[in-house]
Amino acid sequence: MEIKYSTKLYNIYKMSIPIVAIIIATWLFMIMFDEYLSSTTQGIVLGAMFFGLIFFGKLLRNVATRRAMIVFEDTGIEICEYSLNKDILQATIVIEWRQIDHYRYYRTKDSVNHIVLVLRDGQFKDLGVQDGKSIEETLGNDGIVGIFHSYIKAYNSKNVHQIELQSGLLSTKIGKAVFLFMGICMPIAFVIHLFVAPKTSFATLFLGGVFYLSAYASKKNSEKIFKMIKNLDTV
Repeated sequence: MEIKYSTKLYNIYKMSIPIVAIIIATWLFMIMFDEYLSSTTQGIVLGAMFFGLIFFGKLLRNVATRRAMIVFEDTGIEICEYSLNKDILQATIVIEWRQIDHYRYYRTKDSVNHIVLVLRDGQFKDLGVQDGKSIEETLGNDGIVGIFHSYIKAYNSKNVHQIELQSGLLSTKIGKAVFLFMGICMPIAFVIHLFVAPKTSFATLFLGGVFYLSAYASKKNSEKIFKMIKNLDTV
């Protein structure tokens, strides 16, 4: 049986690299010119960075987004990617179910559903589905995760090789160790920065704290959705 799913695909990597570059550049600027920056100037720099991220983020999002037709078949999945505003085919990717080792799923704050297919040869494909649906609709019979999971379930019922849903990196033992390491290192880094560049130390602590809390919130949300998808096996 064939099911076609029309949507938009969002490439998070095209957008995340320039955003991280802007944050790092701002941080380096504040450290290098610490003695010349007053508290007011620091606030202006941070404000300019956040507004810059919002402005450029919208532009980068269009660059990183394509229209797509995802075709589910008994043998595998076909992804046809088109230009966002023109009916021009940009890429066609065909992945057979037997090629997939396992998959991961996470959902961002802006409701982009990322299904990460990890292949048996070590390669991976991140499907960043942007369809504006709620998590309940996404996991339903007509949602991207619900459809994907039904095909995986059917494949697993007929084959020795099993495609399993694995928890996100932040929820693994390595991820927990990273969070613990970050929690220990942030106060130490703040104290060192306080002596080296006292004027910008609190601004850097603020940026680090925002990043840490955002990553932690993402981790908890991923764990919640992981359990919801696992519950689909009982349906």
